[in-house]
Amino acid sequence: MRNCYFKDDDGNGDIFSMWDYSRRKVVKYDISPRGGDSTDIYRGHGSHVVGTVAGQHLLDTTVGNGDDPKEGIAPSAKIHFFDIGLGSAVNDPREAWFSSFHDSHPRKGAKIASGSWGFGYRTSYDWVCRLYDELLIDYPDVLFVSSAGNSGNKFSSPYNTVGAPASCKNVFAVGATNNVDFGSGLSYVVDFSSRGPTADGRTKPDIMAPGYALNSAASGLRDCSTPEPSYLKAGTSMAAPVVAGAGALARQFFQEGWYPCGSKGCGEPMNPSGTLIKALLANGAQPLNGVEVGGTSTLISDQPIAPYDNNQNMGAANLLTSLPLPGSNDFSLFVQNDVTIGSGETKTYNFDVDKQKCSSDFSATLSWYDPPSSNGCTKCLVNDLDLIVRNLDSSERFYSNGNSKRDSVNNLERIRI
Repeated sequence: MRNCYFKDDDGNGDIFSMWDYSRRKVVKYDISPRGGDSTDIYRGHGSHVVGTVAGQHLLDTTVGNGDDPKEGIAPSAKIHFFDIGLGSAVNDPREAWFSSFHDSHPRKGAKIASGSWGFGYRTSYDWVCRLYDELLIDYPDVLFVSSAGNSGNKFSSPYNTVGAPASCKNVFAVGATNNVDFGSGLSYVVDFSSRGPTADGRTKPDIMAPGYALNSAASGLRDCSTPEPSYLKAGTSMAAPVVAGAGALARQFFQEGWYPCGSKGCGEPMNPSGTLIKALLANGAQPLNGVEVGGTSTLISDQPIAPYDNNQNMGAANLLTSLPLPGSNDFSLFVQNDVTIGSGETKTYNFDVDKQKCSSDFSATLSWYDPPSSNGCTKCLVNDLDLIVRNLDSSERFYSNGNSKRDSVNNLERIRI
């Protein structure tokens, strides 16, 4: 709260007891019933993570112009902070977290939940995923972004290392890539990034973002008269807030009526579901080239990667290939928000695509929140939806996630042609 990226000129106000949307950054501060100490250790984890999502220095009077290398991904976003830290230890927040920040009003309450904490790999689908999958069913306008974990280089194999709640069906799991000026750059997975599959065979992580040497807010530094010095940290904890910030910008895109034409107010305002934001970011994610030792260009040759695998899955998040913005990119976007589909029902959408004149791929993505499964399930998908693209001229069918048949395991499906 006293760090320059979150500090308010009017002090802390009443945000410990009520929402105050007039605040510059932090509009609500809650302490978990399971434990929280209202502080962060010097150069701590929490302040760095939140700064990546939405930090804005008191001296920074403009956003998005690149003059502050520590500016958050969504610097104009408001923050609701839920304190789960006791020194360097954390207590997972459970139900109280969601109930504290949710408001059914589309412009009130937190809608992007970012969690850079978690348990280790779960050997079966258990209470952790039952809990968080149910919470996202109960709060469908929320996107929960979770760090995948940092165990990809700790064991004899990098696989079956993704932590929970990142491994849950409805949670958007984020793995880490190298960073600009480190190793071979953004197009390579960092070796420590945890990987799937989950115990029941689902592909994880869902998406990737920079997670090596990210520069963000440093708790304990309070002189706001000068720019804050660099503070670099690495981990999927640093990658998850990048995606959370991107999710906030994507949500703004729909709420301010930028869809479908790419300028503010050109369309009707929309309250996007969490699954729409997830699908949008996955739809524009770009493939990576390999796995490198963090911060180096040392390629790990015995860990080859491919789209939809357990190293990268959908690939690296990229807003320029996710949101149409005239002057910055050139593609069209069509979305369906929070559509209901019944058992045995088919939804059909027809598109006229001229591949000769189009420089972009045709990409279609389906995402849904699936009800919690039973403890120990071996096939944990409850509602098995399928995304299929058919060429009406040739009758050729394309299946999701690189498969030659329907995907009966995952609840995030993409086809790119």
